Amino acid sequence: MTATSLEQEIKFLRQQNAHLKQQLHTITQASLKSVENAEHATTEVLTEQLELRIEERTQTLQMVIAQLQAEIRDRHEAEIALAASEAKFRSLVEHANGVIFELALDGTFTYLSPHFTNVWGFEISEVMHESFAHCIYPKDLYACQSFLKKIAITGEKQSGLEFRAQCKDSSTPWMMSNASPMYGSKRQLIGFQGIAFDISDLKQAEAALRESEQRFRDVSEAAGEYLWELSADGIYTFATEKSKFVKGYKPAQLIGRSPFEFMPTTDSVKVKAILKDACAHKRSFTLEYRNITPSGEIAWEKVNGLPLLDEAGEIVGFRGAGLSITQQKVAEEALRSSEQELRQKAQDLERTLKELQHTQSQLIQSEKMSSLGQLVAGVAHEINNPVNFIFGNLFHANEYAQDLMRLIQVYRQAYPNPVSRVQAEADEIDLDFVLEDLPKLLSSMRVGAERIQKIVSSLRTFSRMDEADFKAVDIHEGIDSTLMILQSRLKGRSDRPEITVTKHYGTLPQVECYAGQLNQVFMNLLSNAIDAIDEQIENHASSSAPNAIQALSPLASCPLPLITIHTELTHSNHIRIRIADNGSGIPAAVRDRLFDPFFTTKPVGKGTGMGLSISYQIVTERHHGTLHCNSSPGQGSEFVIEIPVKQ
Repeated sequence: MTATSLEQEIKFLRQQNAHLKQQLHTITQASLKSVENAEHATTEVLTEQLELRIEERTQTLQMVIAQLQAEIRDRHEAEIALAASEAKFRSLVEHANGVIFELALDGTFTYLSPHFTNVWGFEISEVMHESFAHCIYPKDLYACQSFLKKIAITGEKQSGLEFRAQCKDSSTPWMMSNASPMYGSKRQLIGFQGIAFDISDLKQAEAALRESEQRFRDVSEAAGEYLWELSADGIYTFATEKSKFVKGYKPAQLIGRSPFEFMPTTDSVKVKAILKDACAHKRSFTLEYRNITPSGEIAWEKVNGLPLLDEAGEIVGFRGAGLSITQQKVAEEALRSSEQELRQKAQDLERTLKELQHTQSQLIQSEKMSSLGQLVAGVAHEINNPVNFIFGNLFHANEYAQDLMRLIQVYRQAYPNPVSRVQAEADEIDLDFVLEDLPKLLSSMRVGAERIQKIVSSLRTFSRMDEADFKAVDIHEGIDSTLMILQSRLKGRSDRPEITVTKHYGTLPQVECYAGQLNQVFMNLLSNAIDAIDEQIENHASSSAPNAIQALSPLASCPLPLITIHTELTHSNHIRIRIADNGSGIPAAVRDRLFDPFFTTKPVGKGTGMGLSISYQIVTERHHGTLHCNSSPGQGSEFVIEIPVKQ
């Protein structure tokens, strides 16, 4: 039922309902005007009957209206779904990589998808209702016509037609088409529909592959290799002429026989195992084995091969190339006779090199500590005197300033209205601001002088120039002095927030050690921790660069930089110091070489590779302790030092 007929039916029912109501009103009025002796019961019966008919018609009308509204709603939803489906199909057609087409029985185009213009170069309006023959390379037209004729005869879909297109710019790209018959309402054939894909790249790849195969064959022959093929049960099915120079047998002597017939038993066992593994994993293989030539001599051969698979992925044989390596093996045997002597010499040289590296690192350590001590002593001496002079005079300068400010206040109270010249000068120098800011300025200078004194003290503590070479010291004091020296590197920068240092100090006794050397260990480990954190942030920023939002704030999702220091006294009367960071972590291959002399992962000019090596020697040799690293990539690093409380 259409929407118009539904509306007419509703209108008719409403008119009928209005007519019944009018009849009820007329009968009621007639009853009122009837004679008084008329039977009142008859009027009531008629009235009740009319009311029942009206109620029944009203209910029927409401049911019909509800049904009509449901049908209208269902029809509207169906129209929306149909429109969405049509839009989706249109979008798929318009964005398909292939050209979708429809042909009439006479071969004229009745539909072309937009991608046609991208391939052929013609506007669709130029070829619509024209014969498709104008768009086919003349030499391939017969194949296309036969393709359509087969569809018309069989009534079945046909696939895989390859032909060349005739484009507007005279180019002839290769296409592949699949097509199906189109039927009318009476199941009569009315045309063809299908899709065509550009396969020019595939054709070029096939041509390149054929050329590559020929080139490989030529190169293999020129290199002295022979090509071979085996069946699935290991029988030669093909071999090139070069086989007689490698194996000693001509191809006719090999075909139909197994390669294992020409090998010593030990070699055949090894080769069979390798082929079995290649079959199990369906992968290429390389192997070397011996052949027994017709004259009984041994000829070495190197083979590269791979399994041949059918469409179902099952192995149907093997293919590869063989190369003679007899001369190479003879040379290797000659070299092997002197290998032991060379290995011994290499071991001696390696031992000598390690001794030289150890001696060099000790010299570097000694020179470094000596130079550091002299530098710190000189800096501390040169800074300490002027700082003491400034610090001592700041007290008097503060008193003088207070006296002058008090005098100015008394003068203001005694002469509240100074002469204009005095008032002008006071306004010029902003006397109120000077009186307010001068105490702050002096206080700031005092804080700065105290800061310099602490730095000088930390330098002296770090170098231990004023103490004996070996004595009991407070380890925490050495760590704090090292952190003071590294304070400038811990501060935040434009590309990195401040590195937070959390200290969890246990209760430690005085520890007998070479304090200056141990402080150098702390310096190396903390410096490396800072470098690791900087590297982590740089890597995170570079990996976020492609995202424009993250590039503006590369640290948005990067963890806050953190260095944690733990100290504790162990049950074995040793102290354990753990210095951890949340940097980039250290791979296992690098971790195994951390303490090797001159090994570094830093760029040229940023590291000598001696810091951790010297630290390891200081801890293990000078203090009879241990130093090791716990780390994995992306999880940060932790260096653990353990030394005895008493040596």
